[in-house]
Amino acid sequence: MKIIKLFTLILLFIYIIMYSILKILIIIIIVFIFSQLFVNYEENSEKSHHIYYRLGDMFKEEGTGYPSRHNKKIGFNYHVKHFPNSIATEYMLATNKSGDYDQLIKIINKRKPIIKLDNYITIHLRIGDVIEDSDKSLDEILHKYTIFNKRNYVKPIDYYDKIINKIKNYNIKNVILIGGFHKKGNHQKSIDYVNYIQKYFISKGYNCSKRIDNEPDDDFLIMCNSKYFVPSGGGFSNIIKNIVNMKGGTVIEI
Repeated sequence: MKIIKLFTLILLFIYIIMYSILKILIIIIIVFIFSQLFVNYEENSEKSHHIYYRLGDMFKEEGTGYPSRHNKKIGFNYHVKHFPNSIATEYMLATNKSGDYDQLIKIINKRKPIIKLDNYITIHLRIGDVIEDSDKSLDEILHKYTIFNKRNYVKPIDYYDKIINKIKNYNIKNVILIGGFHKKGNHQKSIDYVNYIQKYFISKGYNCSKRIDNEPDDDFLIMCNSKYFVPSGGGFSNIIKNIVNMKGGTVIEI
């Protein structure tokens, strides 16, 4: 009898342990499923911090390299899936050509910018990875023409000092700085850079506002439709510069 009771207790103990393990496994599976649903929602949402949205690269790059539309990981298919209503996707669905400005301008003209900046000097600031991943200090970036991946993306104070000498001719006192991070992470270095540039323009007597890390397409439309545009370094800024010129705006650069 004692043996039967002992055996029963052992079975009961095993059952309790197995039941507890099963509950834990079920909870882990449920948490995993919901976490994946959340990730998929984040990736499919065009408001999800625009991770890997690369309008400039989808427009201008050819071949099958990392930043081109033909790249299997972040090219055409990725943008169609994750950013179906974007300018990049609309452009790639409309043409197989790279650098087709006529097609891009058609798309731009169909969409309205959320704000119109006729009485502003619109300045594009290249920030994000080119600042965060640079081995140069903020002080060096602000006071020297630093190189990142063989290009000068981020403009120093000297550049904007020369820009100020040029924009004096237009009798405009409103300046807006526009830039985006485009990736998650710590962007304090970029924020400090933007704040320094803003303070510099204010110290020179300008009303200087900023629009930082908003939706890339919104920023793109605002800059492409600006009456006065100051580019930074890099291909994305160069695309905007060309469009502003083609639309009859004024590009101010050194």
